[in-house]
Amino acid sequence: MVERFITKMLGITSRPIPAYASNNRRICLLDMYLIVEREGGHRYVTKNNLWPMIAKEMGFEYNEGELMRLVYTMYLDVLVYYYKFKTIQLQVQDKNVIEEETMLERNVDPRCSRS
Repeated sequence: MVERFITKMLGITSRPIPAYASNNRRICLLDMYLIVEREGGHRYVTKNNLWPMIAKEMGFEYNEGELMRLVYTMYLDVLVYYYKFKTIQLQVQDKNVIEEETMLERNVDPRCSRS
């Protein structure tokens, strides 16, 4: 999913997928996403400098925390933002449709709708 989003939606072909750490170890983006979300999200983890802890929990060294932050930003942050934006956009559209239907129902003369 991340690969398709980055290459097809964003048109970025220069990022290697899957992501790798400096020692050619593959970084599991799903694990990273789940850990970061569990810890409060990207903004909270960054604000509280929890990236070294994220790196250690993923099986890397503490000093690779900055790499984990960079990988999250390059691969997942924009995807999460896009998903949340689309979700809110759909909710607003649904709300508008419901409001329009309600307005139409209120404007209908009840005497005309009886058979």
